[in-house]
Formats: sequence, structure tokens, C-alpha cells
Amino acid sequence: PIPSSIPTVPPTPSAAYAELLELLTANSPDGGLALARPSSPQSIAATWLVSNPLYPTYSSERKLRRYALAVLYLSLDGSNGSWSSDAGWLDDRDSECDWAEVYCDDENGRVIKLDLYDNGLSGTLPSELVLLRDGLEELILYSNDVRSPVDDTTGEKDWSFLGALTRLRVLDLDENALGGTIHTELGKLVNIEKIYLGNNGITGTIPGGVFARKAKLKLLRLEGNELRGTIPPEAAQWSPGTLETLRLSDNDLGGRVPVWLGALGVLKDLRLDGNELSGYLPKELGALTGLTTLRLDRNKFTTDLPSELFNLVSLTDLRLYDPDDDGERNVLTGTLPPAIGQLKNLTELLLQRQRLTGPIPSEISGMTSLEELRLDDNMFEGTVPSSLGDLSSELRILRLDGNTMNGTIPTELGRLTELRVLRMDGPDNEDDGGGEGEEAGEPNEGNSFVGTIPTELGNLTNIIELRLTENELTGVIPTELGNLVNVADLRLGVNRLTGFIPSELSRLTELVDLDLYYNFLTGKIPRQLGRLTQLEDLYLDANYLTGPVPGDLGSIETLNELYVGSNDLTGTMPASLCHLRAKNLVDLVSDCGGDVPEVVCPVPGCCSECDE
Repeated sequence: PIPSSIPTVPPTPSAAYAELLELLTANSPDGGLALARPSSPQSIAATWLVSNPLYPTYSSERKLRRYALAVLYLSLDGSNGSWSSDAGWLDDRDSECDWAEVYCDDENGRVIKLDLYDNGLSGTLPSELVLLRDGLEELILYSNDVRSPVDDTTGEKDWSFLGALTRLRVLDLDENALGGTIHTELGKLVNIEKIYLGNNGITGTIPGGVFARKAKLKLLRLEGNELRGTIPPEAAQWSPGTLETLRLSDNDLGGRVPVWLGALGVLKDLRLDGNELSGYLPKELGALTGLTTLRLDRNKFTTDLPSELFNLVSLTDLRLYDPDDDGERNVLTGTLPPAIGQLKNLTELLLQRQRLTGPIPSEISGMTSLEELRLDDNMFEGTVPSSLGDLSSELRILRLDGNTMNGTIPTELGRLTELRVLRMDGPDNEDDGGGEGEEAGEPNEGNSFVGTIPTELGNLTNIIELRLTENELTGVIPTELGNLVNVADLRLGVNRLTGFIPSELSRLTELVDLDLYYNFLTGKIPRQLGRLTQLEDLYLDANYLTGPVPGDLGSIETLNELYVGSNDLTGTMPASLCHLRAKNLVDLVSDCGGDVPEVVCPVPGCCSECDE
């Protein structure tokens, strides 16, 4: 903070003060107008400067530097103690080069870098910064509350003065509140290498010529603003030999992706997600073979996937769809080319909820770094390639549900031992049991896998969610599924499964949801299922189960829904289950209807619904 001994209003005019005012008036961007206001940061800074006992020893250049820094400090709330790092600032005894986060050229004392990242700055960015133009190469004010000054004539926010800092190599004003538009004056930054202007509420269009032919520009970030219009044609001239990062995400840019983006040959990071871009994806993007990040999600593309896109063998981050966004989205059509296997460095492939058709190419197994593969809710057909079992040992999520695939479930999937989620269920059905699903044996509208459930799936001991619902699977439920000790969601309903419910399922003590409804299961309900003390939903309806409902199920105090209707069960509903109705058990459905109920509910309200 300002030492209390320094006056905050101009003293009686002196020769020194008059000389300083003349110097500042001649060099200030506003011609010294702000100096005429006694309470302005400029006036207080001039008073502080001339009051320093060492003032007579300063050169004109140093007076301007100290004045500019003092104005910055006072304009951005430094004097109120809000800066997290301000050691030495406005201390008469210290050189400005010793002030916190100020870096100078050792040879001539010029300020070459201001690094006030996330420092509690709040206020209007002063145009007096231009007085540092003789040395300033890096201006870093990222993550503060810096606002743009307002032009007295137009009333518009105007930070065009930054264009006068022609030695700048790094301009980082990300995550502030500049507002206004991108000014053509920024085109004067001939030495600029990195521009960060994201998340500032900047409006208007992108003036393409501002960033054109910058021989050293490596990074341009304009994401998270309110920019509109199209990506300008001049983008083809945005330092094609040096530009490595271009981020225009989360604006309101429309039109098509320009084909000439493919001319930015050294790009590594291209992000256009979260805009209003439409049309097709140009094949010319395939020329950007150095890309590691390509984000195009949250737009309005309706397009085939160009095969050239899969020549981008360096990609580690490809986003064409955002699963967390419920608004506008891309619609991808066509097939997956065999060349997809070339993306060996990609860790996620998210292509769900699209209109992709044809078979899944076996070459997809070449994507050996995948951790998540989502192809759900498309129109893929044919069989599941057994080569999926050769995918990365780090694969955590594999979703093929909601397609029109057939054939058997490959035993090779049992090699994916780090899987947490495996879904191969049929059409997306909001009903997950409880008597409203389709009849057993009725044809599915989605996947229709046949054959038995491979015993090898019992090797997936890290699985948390396994869904094979609504297919045409036959045979018995493998006892090996009792090895899936971490599974919380096991759904095998709406198939043609036969035989008994394996008592080994009682080892799945993390189960929350167990769905076996609409099959051809026979025998008794295993009393050992009462050990599933985390279970919330148990669907056993629409089978051929016999015998009584075991009272052991009443020990599952977490139970929320229990469907045992449309079976051949008999006897009386256990009192232990009736008691759960007063706790968490909302739905208890059994064959307790008709003149002669097969299952008797002993007290009113015990069963919530009765099938006949």
C-alpha cells in the first residue's frame, strides 16, 4: 500500500512537479487529461513519484516506467491490499525492478515482463501501460478482474492501446472482463508469439487481417467469448509456418469450417467446439498431420466422416460429440473406415448418438491407447469384431448398445480385464423392468445378439456395469458371473435365458441393480440373494420361477423395487418384505391378483401392485 507519508493530492506546484507534468502530458495516451483529476490513479501516481527523494536522479525513461507501474497498481486495486503478491510496490526505497512479479533487463533496467497471473487484480486496465513499450515483451494478467477502459467519445470499451506494445511476445489476458471488440491495432504486434484473450466477453467478428502474416505467432486463443460471424478467409494466412495452437471454442461462430484451415500445416491444437458451425467437415483437415488435439463437438455439422481425418495419427484428443451437452449437436453419417486403426495415440473415441452405419471395422483394434470407446446409439450392423479383445489393456468403457448388430458375443472380450463398463444391450428403453417391457421372444428393434453369454466374461473382475438386456441370448446364466465382485449394475433381462438363477450371484455384494426379467428362467429364487445388502432394484418378473418368495430378501433394507410377478410363485409374501414397505421398498409387485391369488399378501398395503 501507499506509505501514509506520501500525499494523495498534488502538492503546491513546484518546478519538479511542473517538469513531471510536462513529461507525462507529452507521453501519456490521453495527453495528460487524467492528471487533471486530483483523485485519479494518474494524479496520485505523479504525486507519489515526485515526492521520492531520489526523484531528481531519475532519467526521463525511468520516471515514465515508475509512473506507468504506479498507475497500474493504483488502477487495479493494489492500494487496497487486494493483490496477493505486491511486495515492494510503490516503496520509495526499492527499485521498480525489485517489485514483486516485475522483471527487468539487467543491462538497461527496462521492464520486460509483468507476470501478475491470478493476483487479485480488479479494475480498469490503464492505457499508461504503453509507456513500457520500450522493453515490455510479456504481459501476463491471466485470471483476474481486469476491465477495459471506456472511450469517452464513443462510449465503447476500448483496449486498442495494447497495439502500441510492439515488442510484446506474449499477451495473456485470459479470464478477465475486457469486453469490447478485437481491434485492428493489434495487427501492429509484429513480434507477437502467443495471444491469450479467452473468456473475456469479447464481441463482434474476428478481423482476419489482425493475425495475418505474423511471422512468429505460435498460439492464438479466443475461446469463451461472444464472437460471431464466420472464421475469416484470412485465417489461411495466420502464420501457416508457425501457428501451433488455435482455439476458437465456445463462441457464436457460424458458417462452414474453411477448407484453407488445412494450410496451417504445423497446427497441433485446433479447437472449434461449442459454436454454430454447420455443413460438412472438409477433407483438407487431414493435411494437419501434426494435430494432437481436434475438437469439433457442440456444433451443427451434418456430415460423413472424411476418411482423411483418420490420417491424423498423432491425435490424442478427438472430440466430435459431447456426452454432457443436451443442446445442438453434430450429426455424423456414413461408415467408419478401416483407417481408424491408425489413431494409435487416441485415448477416447466418442461417437455415440449419431447415424453411423455399416460394420465396425476389425482394424479398430489398432487403437491400442483407447480408454473409452463409445459407439452406442448408431446404426452399426453386422457382428462384433473379435479383434476388440486386442484393444488396450487400459480400456475402461466399451459401449455398443443401441445399434442393429447381431451374431454372438465374442469370447475375446473377456481379455479386457480393466473394463468398468460393458454395454451391448438392445434399443434404448426407458423402462428397465417391472412388467412393461416387450414379451419374451418378441423381435428387438436394436441389437439382437444370439448364442450364450460367454463364460469368459467372468474374467472382467473390475466391471461395474454389465448390460446385455434386450437381445436374443440363450442358454444358462454362467456361474462365472459370480466372479464379478465389483459389479453394481447387472442387467440380463429380455433375452431367452433358461435354467436356474445361479446362487453364485450372491457373491456380488456391490450389486445395486439386478435385472433378469423377461427370460425363461426356472427353479426357485435363491435365498442366498438376501446377502446382497446393497441391492436397490431386483427385477425377476416374467419368468417361470416356482416356489415361495424367500424371506431372506427381507434382510435387504436398501431394497427400493422388487418385481416378482408373472411367474409361477406360490405361498405367502414374507412378513420381512412387508415390513420393508414402511422403509425404502416403494414397489413390491407379485402375482397376488385374481380370485385365487398365487401369492398371498398377508396385510393390506404389503404388495403395491398385483398381477393376475
